[in-house]
Amino acid sequence: MPERVRMVLIGVGLGAAWGVVLAAIAGFTGSISVASFAYAVLTCGMIGGGIAALFGAFRVAQRGEKVMPKSPYRRYKRKDG
Repeated sequence: MPERVRMVLIGVGLGAAWGVVLAAIAGFTGSISVASFAYAVLTCGMIGGGIAALFGAFRVAQRGEKVMPKSPYRRYKRKDG
């Protein structure tokens, strides 16, 4: 498994674990249902994966690799002027 994919999956796992903690705290107050528990876990998991992908992109850029593909709408400098 590539390192980038593994980093994102770790971020999703940590985010989901944090969602479980938040749902447990809300459960102690008695204001949580199964739907809101699933919402908290999935939302925190997606946020964790996004943050891990962002840090992964910064890490790749520091190593000198290209992060984004070339855009077809990119403006190029003319060589004649």
